[in-house]
Amino acid sequence: MSDLPGRTSATVQHLRRLSRRREVRSAESQLLVDGPVLLAEALRSGAGVLEVYVDEELVPLPPVVDRARDAGAEITIVRSGALARALDLVTPQGIVAVVRTPDWSLEAVVGAAVDARRPLLVGVEVQDPGNAGTLVRVAEAAGAAGVVLTQGSVDPWNPKSVRAAAGSSLRLPVVPGVDVETLAAAASVAGLDLLAATAVESNGVAAASAPEDLDLSGAFAVCLGNEARGLPAVLLDATSGRVAIPMDGGVESLNVGVAGAVIAFEAARQRRSAGDAHAVRGPSGAVGHDGADAGHGAGHSESDGATGTSGRPGDSGGA
Repeated sequence: MSDLPGRTSATVQHLRRLSRRREVRSAESQLLVDGPVLLAEALRSGAGVLEVYVDEELVPLPPVVDRARDAGAEITIVRSGALARALDLVTPQGIVAVVRTPDWSLEAVVGAAVDARRPLLVGVEVQDPGNAGTLVRVAEAAGAAGVVLTQGSVDPWNPKSVRAAAGSSLRLPVVPGVDVETLAAAASVAGLDLLAATAVESNGVAAASAPEDLDLSGAFAVCLGNEARGLPAVLLDATSGRVAIPMDGGVESLNVGVAGAVIAFEAARQRRSAGDAHAVRGPSGAVGHDGADAGHGAGHSESDGATGTSGRPGDSGGA
């Protein structure tokens, strides 16, 4: 199979650009999914699977590749190892699919949250792709209406983010690159309350309420910030309340995915208590997916965080 595309071929180089360059993904409205499990998730979600590339070591083709062909995808076999050189992942799995990027507007997602009385999770300047993907997965699992990522955040269509989301970003509305002032204005127009995830206290004075002490049974958007910089003043000024996760011991902060999970699942618990039969299960009917390891090869770090008990400035942006 010496005539198969190799790592220096135009085909594989294009995959490399899609993997590594946000502007290419944006211009072409395409993203990459890695491995048979995520390919199956893409097909199940109805995402537009355009092309599938398979390492020659996997011939004969796995059944999921045949299903992709039946769905209209173009199948290309490449030389052994070529995909590993193309993808910005630690452990590529020999199958890469080019998928059409979902397109959601901020106004549509905010409106859906209000109509469904569900929360939005807002990642503010989230830098780590694993944390961004985990936040999306958490949002779907807890029945949130969607995820918004502000300007300065990592691209949710980065292969590491897509892998960490484990298929959720192909089903749940995700809106990246939103200006914080635009977010505040859209929430105001729609009547959606903004909550700031912040420190438990500042200078010994209580500054926020624990999630269980707030009414989270309806629609709201909770802003979870970058640990190093916190939430911007324009967003803090637009919020109607502040929420913090009390913690014991010497722990000062949680990463943004964990913090979002605590708040989102408390909201789901309150909806159940209020008699919402679909408190956790969202439109997809899925609570969680074990098909892909959210942390595997995703480059997790604690750089995007949440509320601490110390009240230090870096904790003002988390939960």
